[in-house]
Amino acid sequence: MFDPAIVRREMEIIKNDLHCNAVRISGQEISRLTTAAEFAIAKQTARFLKRIGGKRLIRTTGRAFLIQDSNLLAVRYKDKDKVYYALPGGGQEKFESLHSNLQREYQEELGIDIQIGELLFVREWIDKEQNIHQIEFIFKCSPLVKVLKLESEIPDGNQIGIEWLPLMDIMSYHIYPLEMREHLHTLIQRNTKVPIYLGEGK
Repeated sequence: MFDPAIVRREMEIIKNDLHCNAVRISGQEISRLTTAAEFAIAKQTARFLKRIGGKRLIRTTGRAFLIQDSNLLAVRYKDKDKVYYALPGGGQEKFESLHSNLQREYQEELGIDIQIGELLFVREWIDKEQNIHQIEFIFKCSPLVKVLKLESEIPDGNQIGIEWLPLMDIMSYHIYPLEMREHLHTLIQRNTKVPIYLGEGK
């Protein structure tokens, strides 16, 4: 019978006694392979955090606020029974500007070329339980040509769709950052200034 504890013990022997960093694991027991892989990743992550003093690096991301025909482009996700939305974008790579980051992410994920405008919002995502600290920079963007078809070239693991959300009904959608929704109508009408920094969202 498969026992995850045995797999962990075997991986410890491989690491400590054989001094191996990688090992080929084969067999028909898929749960055994999954457990071994997860254990190896956890060990490697722990060693990395220990090497940098146990500190978690802050991740920066670029996201696009793209409106077409009074609709906001958003990515739809599902986590267990919860459905939510987020603005398209992704993590910034080393030596990559935020503009280059956003253009790359949009092209890779959606196949859309965009023009980047002003910075609209800055939002922090701090989750101590998951050891996450992320700073998101949200830019006003527009497509170089009108978007006629939505498709994801490289979808995220829990992504289930891409949608146009009507701005008039934006408060009825669970879209991150949640703090952004209340400022959208004011921002579009440009009657009043809105805060750029949205605070520590969840």
